[in-house]
Amino acid sequence: MTRIAAALTLALLITTCICSPTVVWGASSDPAGVPHSRAQDILLKMLQAQENLTSFEGTAEAKVYIGGRNVLTTSVGLVIERPNHVAVKWFGMTIRPRHGLIFVDPQIFVSNDYTLSVLSAPAESSRDASSRSERWVISAVSSGSSRPQLSWVLYVEPDTWLIRRAQVTMGATDRTTGTAGVGAAVGAGVGVATGTASAGGETAIIEADYRQAGYRRWEPVRLSAQGRMVLEEFLPNFLVNIVAGRGSRSTSDAVSGSAPFVLLEFGASRPGAPMRGQSK
Repeated sequence: MTRIAAALTLALLITTCICSPTVVWGASSDPAGVPHSRAQDILLKMLQAQENLTSFEGTAEAKVYIGGRNVLTTSVGLVIERPNHVAVKWFGMTIRPRHGLIFVDPQIFVSNDYTLSVLSAPAESSRDASSRSERWVISAVSSGSSRPQLSWVLYVEPDTWLIRRAQVTMGATDRTTGTAGVGAAVGAGVGVATGTASAGGETAIIEADYRQAGYRRWEPVRLSAQGRMVLEEFLPNFLVNIVAGRGSRSTSDAVSGSAPFVLLEFGASRPGAPMRGQSK
């Protein structure tokens, strides 16, 4: 009887494997050994945190710095229509950022083109959610078939589930960088990417401050971004060349003290400037 039962069990197991290829025998993990499902859970919380921000329109004072010197100050309008539609309006022109670098919408990463994993988790004893080392640090890497290929590191605040800082590398990356080194850098509060930018790669860093404007609705009050590729999101090409210089790409691509820096402060351009939004 025992042999018959064992034979039936084995036959059922083989049938299940052949007829049900979607059966998963173990939780998939990222290279650091953290279950992939955890990154998806965090993404879901990020989406829920902003589910009532369906649109936003505000006026901001924009400042552009090159090498620490203020080269442009103007007033701009920012229009956000979620998911994934952002427009910058100024001087009668409308610029539509191509890669989401002005307002990093978590909806961008709801795609089969992206692979998400957890690089670092906040310490349970942490009382300072504003510290970079005390946030969730998520890697989001687009597939090799995506053009351009983007590699993100997201710093997510554990209490609000907002992306407070993001580092993105566009173009080729060197995937040989070990996750142990990434974890050490994160622990030290240093901005890192999932790979080191190689020839042709560009890097940008975006940081954001928000105010709560209702249930599961957070509106930006201050956005800052560093890197030449940010200028290319924010300005028309001819003006990028004028502001940053035609021959300065090799020195401006790296995120350093000399890299272009853009600061948007809402309500600063005109006290009492209206900010309009729409909720569900």
